[in-house]
Amino acid sequence: NKEKNKDNSDGSGDQSFLGGGIKNMKVWIVLGLILLTAMILFIPAVIHDRLEKKRKKNRQGINSKDPKAAVCAMFPYTVKWLKEAGLKTGNVPFADLVEGVREISTDEYSREYSKMLIKWKEAAYSDYDLNEEDRSAMKDFMERTIADVREKMSFAEKMRVRFVTAL
Repeated sequence: NKEKNKDNSDGSGDQSFLGGGIKNMKVWIVLGLILLTAMILFIPAVIHDRLEKKRKKNRQGINSKDPKAAVCAMFPYTVKWLKEAGLKTGNVPFADLVEGVREISTDEYSREYSKMLIKWKEAAYSDYDLNEEDRSAMKDFMERTIADVREKMSFAEKMRVRFVTAL
């Protein structure tokens, strides 16, 4: 019995332990690589999914076949872009933003904003049926606003709008 203890204490048993440790280390490395690969493939997919859901929510109704519903969706979406340009929105009616729009843009754009606000009010609060011409006018206003805001943005701001705000 004492001889067995001597044999184990001389280090000969450590070699098999070290050999097993190296095998275990290889297993852990392989498992780590598999996990890393899964994360590299899985995490971007989850982020992409989240952003697409947010974009879909932000753009909900814009492509509606009903001109009234489309106008109702396009105007608030345009205001979100104006907010990215520096418009202080807060919890106020769209009509109260006219002065703020004038501050961040031109008088001409502010007048156009007021015209589109009237169209949006007709769509949102009246029984008046809007037509394709109204939808087209609001769509042009929205697209020009987006183009103007993007043009003035830095690369970092564009990335923030794309990956955080998801407009």
